[in-house]
Amino acid sequence: MTDDGIDHYVIQGMTSQRKLFRPGDWAERLTGVITLFVGERYPGIHIACTRLAMPVVERDLKCLRVAHELRLVCPDAFDFVMLFARDNDLAVKVCRVLDEPRELVQMSTREASVKNDVNALAISTVSADAQG
Repeated sequence: MTDDGIDHYVIQGMTSQRKLFRPGDWAERLTGVITLFVGERYPGIHIACTRLAMPVVERDLKCLRVAHELRLVCPDAFDFVMLFARDNDLAVKVCRVLDEPRELVQMSTREASVKNDVNALAISTVSADAQG
């Protein structure tokens, strides 16, 4: 985790048009590319893998979990993977760690906007109640 509270990112294998991203092994291929960038190799393991990017399945959807640490370790790899997501119209969730309780919170940009709107509404309601 970093000072800004970001723990990792999840690139989802579905476009904004709700179409599954193809090919089906895109997350594994992208993990291989990131592994080449950062140069992590493990003896006896013949597939490309790194702790900084891992293919995962979230709610039956293929995703790629990218550690925020990748941004510090290899900015070029981080930029590459984020540009890949943008160019292919894939959603990226930013996952943060809260201080209390220690849990991961996953929130898309749209969800964050809605949450901010709800918080602003709650604050204005409390202010109105205090005045009235």
